[in-house]
Amino acid sequence: MYHVHGHLDRYLRRDEMTPAEILNCDCDHLAGAALRWAVEHNCYIDQFLPGEDIVVSLNGFKVTGSYERAITRHWGDKVGREHYYVKDIIPPGMFDDVYWDGVEKVLTSCPEMFSVWATKQVSGFFGNNHLMRHINGNTVDVCPNCGCHPERPQHIIFCRDPARSAVFDSSVDKLVEWLASQRTDASLTLLLSEYLRNRGDVPMSSLCTPRSYYYELAEMVDSLGFRNLLEGRIPKLFYDTRLADIKRRHLNKHAGQWCNGLILRLLQITHRQWTYRNGTVHLKGPDGLTTKQTQALVQRCEDLLWTDPSTLLDEDRYLLDLDFDALGDGTAVSRQMWISEMEAASAAARTAGLEGVVGLESTTFHDSPHPIDTEGSIRFRRRRRRRSGVIEYTGYSISRQLEEVNPLWPRLLLCGMWKRKAVAHCCLVFR
Repeated sequence: MYHVHGHLDRYLRRDEMTPAEILNCDCDHLAGAALRWAVEHNCYIDQFLPGEDIVVSLNGFKVTGSYERAITRHWGDKVGREHYYVKDIIPPGMFDDVYWDGVEKVLTSCPEMFSVWATKQVSGFFGNNHLMRHINGNTVDVCPNCGCHPERPQHIIFCRDPARSAVFDSSVDKLVEWLASQRTDASLTLLLSEYLRNRGDVPMSSLCTPRSYYYELAEMVDSLGFRNLLEGRIPKLFYDTRLADIKRRHLNKHAGQWCNGLILRLLQITHRQWTYRNGTVHLKGPDGLTTKQTQALVQRCEDLLWTDPSTLLDEDRYLLDLDFDALGDGTAVSRQMWISEMEAASAAARTAGLEGVVGLESTTFHDSPHPIDTEGSIRFRRRRRRRSGVIEYTGYSISRQLEEVNPLWPRLLLCGMWKRKAVAHCCLVFR
């Protein structure tokens, strides 16, 4: 048994072919003639062949290939329609307009964990704070980058944190570079990049004129929405548009491969947002703290810098006379030790009867610090006026004036750009 190539009569004369090749070509001609006659007279043979004991049909069509693949795709199509309809992700009636063949090829060719992430992103069941709060009661349902509430799955795409936005723009730049390498039409490249950089706030159809070659495609993208595009569910019209562009410009490219590459890079844009978000929460630096914990630690130090020395015992006031340049440039351990000493000093002062110690509650750095009353706040001044009258707070200390001139002054002080000596003491007036 050996393989005989078909349609060799397109390339060889009849006298140049072997008897088997001639017979194969004659069979092709007879089959084509029979098919044309059947179409003209609307007369076909029964799809169930003689001797077939078991026949598997799906939606009235006989399965001629792999049963497993056919049944899996049929079940997935049914469940997918229900999920996207119930979750209001794909508008009703547009499920068949998505280029699902490309989505399937991309996810089957990617690493397994990337496909798992994509499935979690679509289903909404992944480790965002909106779901983690049901597991850990101490979890606050806010975005760890921008603080937006609540942190739902679509927020991964729409987060406007400056650092996340910079990562997003960088990802779009990489997509534009890839489109240029594939000799994509410059108008389509510009249309896609502008739509992505506007984060869906501006409809794609408004970025081109109704006479534009890509206006119909832009309307289809607007109908599906920004989230569907960033999760790789592009319209089938992308394939048709790319195929027409290849024929018009006589490019040696494949429309399907281009669509698959576009889907992959759109998914990578979303995946980089999720990776950066997780880095903020889980990635630890040299001090063993995450970015969130480091920010909470620095903020706590800045808050304690406003402590009134008169609210501490005499033997503890040296804590406010140390070198804050060294504290700002030091390690997280040194800052934690200073905070612990300040909290211990506040507890001793309260025990001794000195009330009104500002913001010295015990703080852990696994969550955001508790809000406190800084020096100069209304509650701080009211609390001072309720005291015995021995010390009167003037209302505007030198440090408060410096803060009005430069709101970043406490951070600059901690980072070593200002000296504690410039503040003097708390500008208190004794009666």
